[in-house]
Amino acid sequence: MKIRLGKQRFWLDPWRFEIWPELLSNLPAEIEATTAKELAVKYLDLEIDDSGRLNHNEELYGLFAWKRMTKDKSYKLKGVNFINQGQLQQSARDLAAAYKADNERKWLILLGEQLLKYSPRLRAVIIAMLEDNPLKFETAWFKAVYNKTAVDYQGETFYPFYRDDEQQNLNNLLAAVGFPALGPWWAKELGVAEEEIKWLGSRGQKPTLSGIARLRCPLELFLYLGWLKKYDTQTYYLEQEQFKRDISLELVSELTETSNEQNELELLKELVAEYKDFRGYFPLHKVGQALHSKLGITEEEDKWIEKFFKAKLADNQLKILSHQSGQPRHGRGLYGKRDYQLLKVEFLD
Repeated sequence: MKIRLGKQRFWLDPWRFEIWPELLSNLPAEIEATTAKELAVKYLDLEIDDSGRLNHNEELYGLFAWKRMTKDKSYKLKGVNFINQGQLQQSARDLAAAYKADNERKWLILLGEQLLKYSPRLRAVIIAMLEDNPLKFETAWFKAVYNKTAVDYQGETFYPFYRDDEQQNLNNLLAAVGFPALGPWWAKELGVAEEEIKWLGSRGQKPTLSGIARLRCPLELFLYLGWLKKYDTQTYYLEQEQFKRDISLELVSELTETSNEQNELELLKELVAEYKDFRGYFPLHKVGQALHSKLGITEEEDKWIEKFFKAKLADNQLKILSHQSGQPRHGRGLYGKRDYQLLKVEFLD
């Protein structure tokens, strides 16, 4: 399968994370814009220069999705899929709503999730880092725009911000990661099955390395969210515990190639550790509420919490060591019993 990648486009200032959500929040719910120029003129009152380009508003290009190339039947990925077939996607609406509600951490995470789903270049770097491989900067964090910052992947070293072919660059990393760099989100959107990927440029045989330093934008976002952690001046790790806690379980599962059930249990362990008191007891309902919210469950909360814990007990993933009654603030107990509001458990996996 042939996938064409154009110039990497995010927001222009690496620290201005609000550019896209602010822009999307100013659009009407129903739009019809299939190109960045059309969006700029019809809805944003932005001027096009004499050459017909959006020189000072390049971030608009990164909002769009894909198109099928008629000549060789390849797929050209234009952006991160906030606008698809001229319409705002639900992800764009959700981001705009969170931004309007001034829920900063929520909209920052929603923005980060969209990039992780739809930027193959970013996905390639993060997949490598999920193997506990750090980004090793040549001198310091993006001190030079194009530099020999290194990341290892499956025993090889790659330089994702290097523009020459004398070293293994981002294109080599994309080839090494293969289909997972495209990911299931684009695969579903394009209607393609897993197969070998041939990465191409917009017109040429290789994706352009011009503009790859723009990857600094999502990485600055990840640093701000605490998903990246500074070890020393030159070394930055993916803070996997925070990263996995913040993003959706579905996204964690596909990036790490683990099952939803495995990650669900890991999340439960983290929440129990977070909520338990000095004696080891945790409020079942509080932990259940946090799980319900994190997993995006639409089923009625109390019923789902009861069913969830009963299933873990029945599957021998969890054993109740002791139980006690709590306070009204602790909420409903297991089996609807007050003396099961606080639990002390053992994980049996």
